[in-house]
Amino acid sequence: MQPIQQIPQNSRTTLDAYLDLFNNLEEGLAQGVLQRLTSTNIKFIDPFNNVQGHTPVANVLLHFVAHVQNPRFTILHSAWTDNICFVRWHFHGQLHRGGEWSFPGMSELHFNQQGLIQLHQDHWDSGHYFYQRLPIIGLLIRWIKRKIQLHS
Repeated sequence: MQPIQQIPQNSRTTLDAYLDLFNNLEEGLAQGVLQRLTSTNIKFIDPFNNVQGHTPVANVLLHFVAHVQNPRFTILHSAWTDNICFVRWHFHGQLHRGGEWSFPGMSELHFNQQGLIQLHQDHWDSGHYFYQRLPIIGLLIRWIKRKIQLHS
């Protein structure tokens, strides 16, 4: 078992501000918070995106804000190892077309030596919490799911 690692203070400060950014995205992006907390070659990966650099990441987040009303992330837990922080969260929001949207997920955040985030990778079940909600694709996914489920 590895000993409990001391979290670098600059990484902890960055983490707190970064998590706050996601509950104030529009304002935070306008104020350049993303650029202050992340390395210039930040990589952002989620079930829909895989982009690198401040501008592409900001564009993904602006697209998110444009299509989801009142986005809110509730932080449940965080755990550190080396220069990586794992953050469990629950998302709540309102899709412009699709109603309430709520799901659990986890973010993997890698920090560089300066305490800036260099990788943000989100892990959540887009099949269950997004694609299954779509009218035609959702029907197909639910049908496939029923066909491959083990029935007791």
